[in-house]
Amino acid sequence: MGYNRPESKWLARDAMRGAYPHPMLVTLMYVLLTGVLSSVVLNFVSEPFQAAYFYLTETNYEVEEILTAIFTPQRIAVILVMELLLALYSWVMDYGYTSYSLRLARREGPSYRNLLDGFYTIGRALAVNFLSALFVFLWGLIGMAVYVGFVFLAYLMHSVTLIFVGALIMLVWMIAISYRYRLAVYFLLDHP
Repeated sequence: MGYNRPESKWLARDAMRGAYPHPMLVTLMYVLLTGVLSSVVLNFVSEPFQAAYFYLTETNYEVEEILTAIFTPQRIAVILVMELLLALYSWVMDYGYTSYSLRLARREGPSYRNLLDGFYTIGRALAVNFLSALFVFLWGLIGMAVYVGFVFLAYLMHSVTLIFVGALIMLVWMIAISYRYRLAVYFLLDHP
């Protein structure tokens, strides 16, 4: 028995048609809560980079003076902490949006509050995303080792083509590894 694509599309459209609130509105809310919020926060946090660019291009200060005045250890720490907090927030919101999508497909009456499901089980939501990212990184080290081997071989043989072959192998490897852990959130939602 094969996969019936037209029937699956029809079932998905039917599920979306009967849903309240409309899935496009929920998706818009998700994009506003994640993308726009992250952009606004990072715009204020990354202001030092814009200031450094301005001083480098428009003034006669030395590069070292500008960088030591703008990029203080405290400012770099704030940038790193904000990046970490936004990544954690994004993981939790992704968990909630996945919960909404799964409930929509199962016709369980999803709503806007399902976007916040990740906050109800914040430990599990963060743990599954952290472990997935960790395992993708660790498995990615194998792909990186293969790439470094190809670069070393390319250096010995004076061949640029081997660098591209190694990069292609690493890219395919990383995509395959990331797909291995892609459904971890769905498994957690099914079997908490």
